[in-house]
Amino acid sequence: MNTYFSPDYISTSNRLETVRKSEWLAKKILANKGTLIEPTPINQEELAEFLDQNYVASLFNLTLKYSALGTEWNSDLLKSIRHSNGGVRDAVLSALRDGVAGSLSSGLHHAGKKYGTGFCQVNGLAMGALIAKQHGKRVGILDVDAHFGGGTYDILGGLDIPIADLSTSHFDAWRSSKSIHHVDFCNDTASDTKGFLCSDYLKRVQKALDHLKACEVDFIMHNAGMDPSLDGISMNTLFKRERMIAQWSKENNVKVCWVLAGGYLSSFITPENLTDMHYMTYSNFLAIS
Repeated sequence: MNTYFSPDYISTSNRLETVRKSEWLAKKILANKGTLIEPTPINQEELAEFLDQNYVASLFNLTLKYSALGTEWNSDLLKSIRHSNGGVRDAVLSALRDGVAGSLSSGLHHAGKKYGTGFCQVNGLAMGALIAKQHGKRVGILDVDAHFGGGTYDILGGLDIPIADLSTSHFDAWRSSKSIHHVDFCNDTASDTKGFLCSDYLKRVQKALDHLKACEVDFIMHNAGMDPSLDGISMNTLFKRERMIAQWSKENNVKVCWVLAGGYLSSFITPENLTDMHYMTYSNFLAIS
């Protein structure tokens, strides 16, 4: 399974763990005798195919005033988004050939066609879907990040691209009356050990997969966020989620491009915990490749 990463995914201007974790995960993959591929940075012309041309120009010309982090936009942040989104593009092209591929990219699904927000500057998730669609695939979005992907809906909502968005936080929520859109919210502070939360959450993941199957997708962009862990979803449940999605894709002959999406440290989530959680995505899809 081709997996894409570059140290340039990480900007010195953005030291958030949701970005730094890609380096932690890369080290774990290599320590377990995995391989990583350096992506080709995405260029202005490529992004302008999918996003607003003036917005893309402001990124590359460095005329954008503020980044999605709330800091001044700069050349180092531009380098980061060029590499991380180049990784998504390369992973999509690899998945089209081989059936499954991934990129250790995050900071995608809140960004819209003309804007960045919520730590997301460029929506490589939506871009990847559009690339797969250009190659004749019936592509869908599976977003299981803790937060809704309002930016993805901003870019793809008017197109014939199914979206299944299951979140545990209301941030960046969106709504649609279109039958190809499935939006679900699951948040309960009940302990996972009681069996309620685990069962309910995984049932909702299955509903999202059932929706995509009913839409007859043959390629998905999987936004594999681990931040539901901050809302009471256990590591064991998240492992079952990733295994469920990987097995579903194999059983239904659906090609997959996965990305890391959200994942954060807390008083109970260490860098090692966070790395192990994201490794579950890599290992489950490696097992079916």
